[in-house]
Amino acid sequence: AEEDGNVEVILHVFQVTIKVLEKWEGMNRYAAEKAMLQQIHLYPK
Repeated sequence: AEEDGNVEVILHVFQVTIKVLEKWEGMNRYAAEKAMLQQIHLYPK
């Protein structure tokens, strides 16, 4: 389904964003995942 593809793209973007945040700001994995979850809640399906 098209929606599934969109979700895959969104998750990929989050994964890349987490890596960038970890590199730029030295965030640990817990903080990065917490930030990702907060972003998901800001943009509900």
